[in-house]
Amino acid sequence: MDLTVSPEVLAGGLACIGGAATPAFRLSRSWQLAADVGGCKALGLPGVLSAGTIHYRIGPRWSEGWNHALTPHAQLLAGGAKLSAADGGPEKDKLLRDIRSGMFAPASRRDAVLDPQAANGFSIAAGAGLALRLTPALALRLVNIEYTRNWAPPVAGIDYSHSLRFSPGLLVKMGTW
Repeated sequence: MDLTVSPEVLAGGLACIGGAATPAFRLSRSWQLAADVGGCKALGLPGVLSAGTIHYRIGPRWSEGWNHALTPHAQLLAGGAKLSAADGGPEKDKLLRDIRSGMFAPASRRDAVLDPQAANGFSIAAGAGLALRLTPALALRLVNIEYTRNWAPPVAGIDYSHSLRFSPGLLVKMGTW
C-alpha cells in the first residue's frame, strides 16, 4: 500500500496539491496489480474559483521486490477521472459565513452561488519511481514521476487534459511475501 502526497502540474502550468492511496497485489516476484485512487485541489486560481480532480485507475506495476535497499518500479494504469470547478461569484463569501455560523442554506442556493461544473473521462497514467526500504515492512517512496492523460473537456476554462505528478510517500508491506 502506497500513501503519497502528490504535487501536480496541470496543462497550462496550473499547480495542484493532493494525495493518493495505491494498494498493490503481488501477482509474481516482479509483477503487481496496482489500483490508484486520489485527487488534488488546484492552487493559485483567480478570485473565488476553486477546482480539483479525483482519479481512479488500475493496471500492472513492475517492481523488483523488497529484497534490495533501493527498489525501482514502473507502472501503467488506466481508469477514469472526475474533473471539477466551482465559481462562487460575489455571493460565495456571504454563503460561507452563513454556513459557518450555523444558518441553513438550501441546496438550491448553494448550487446557484457556487455554480459547480464537472466532467468525467477516461484517464491513463504512466510512471516510474524509486523506494528506499527502511524495515522489512516499511519503505519510503523517494521519487515517483507520473505523466497523466485525461480525455475530458475543459471545466470552467481549466484544461485537465494532461499533467505531470511528483509523488513521494510511504509504502507499507502487508502479508508474508
